[in-house]
Amino acid sequence: MDDIIRKENIRETFAYIDNVTVCGKNEEEHDRNLAHFLDCARKYNLTFNEDKSCLGAKEIKLLGFLVSKGNIQPDPERLQPLKELAYPCDNKSQKRVIGMFSYYSAWISHFSDKIMPLCTNKTFPLPSAVKEAFDILKEEIAKALVVSIDPTQTQLKQMLQM
Repeated sequence: MDDIIRKENIRETFAYIDNVTVCGKNEEEHDRNLAHFLDCARKYNLTFNEDKSCLGAKEIKLLGFLVSKGNIQPDPERLQPLKELAYPCDNKSQKRVIGMFSYYSAWISHFSDKIMPLCTNKTFPLPSAVKEAFDILKEEIAKALVVSIDPTQTQLKQMLQM
């Protein structure tokens, strides 16, 4: 799919496994990009599952994120388990928690400073300072929001192209 998108110069179109997202800065540009994509899909005899297709959406859930009206944030449904996450009780669960927080690190300012108490902790149950760092990270991820997406930002493009 990536080869077709590149070869046919289909703009603002991103493929991830079996999902294709067609974007545009406004409805007119989106519709133009979508028409070009659909023309190319016919040319290459691509088929779509109509039950899973969604056209002209103003909001999409993509790779664990909610994209809507120029904003991108972690998908609130996917965050629910994180909100209910208990404090780690051993090294293995602590490493898992660190990995989970790291996935959302782009959403947390000074992430490395805030995760440090968890990364250096060797004591269980967690000391109060480590519990506080854990709670702050969960809260910041839950409130995370990036407004007015700049399409030139490579980090967003990389997320969409994962």
